[in-house]
Amino acid sequence: MTNLVAYERLDANRKAVVRATLFAIPLLLPLAYIAVLQAVLPPVFFGIAFGAMIGYLLTPLGAEFWVPSSVLLVLQYGGGLPEATVAVASIVLVDWFTALFLLWNFDLAERAPFLGRFIDKTEERCRRFLDEKPWRRRLAVVALAVYVALPVQMSGGVVGSILGRVMGIPRYR
Repeated sequence: MTNLVAYERLDANRKAVVRATLFAIPLLLPLAYIAVLQAVLPPVFFGIAFGAMIGYLLTPLGAEFWVPSSVLLVLQYGGGLPEATVAVASIVLVDWFTALFLLWNFDLAERAPFLGRFIDKTEERCRRFLDEKPWRRRLAVVALAVYVALPVQMSGGVVGSILGRVMGIPRYR
């Protein structure tokens, strides 16, 4: 038995299928979720939830803006707790879908010609800096945890995961 992971033991055709699946699923899941929302929710509440998802994804305003705004809009249009819960869950799922895509496809970014070199150089500089003094690595883990805990846009688990990988922090931490 070899020490290879299951993916590395696959033949080339199956690797291509697995790679395509890992790329497609995180893109298809949000589309399926939006289709279910559109089928289940009345149009006004679908518009609120979908608008909050797009706003959260594309603007610098964080969940601190989109969650209360969507709840207030739901209440203003006569919705109740179930509709507000769906709107808030939709905002949270944006992070989940993005994190899933990055988790399964970060290696593609590392292999991209320009971006890959940038990531490699940044990882090397960070690792060198952290390895110079042992206390820096411990401080980096604490600093990253504080950064992820900040309630502002672009400081959540998605960006924190990328920073952790670039800093060379093991996945289990």
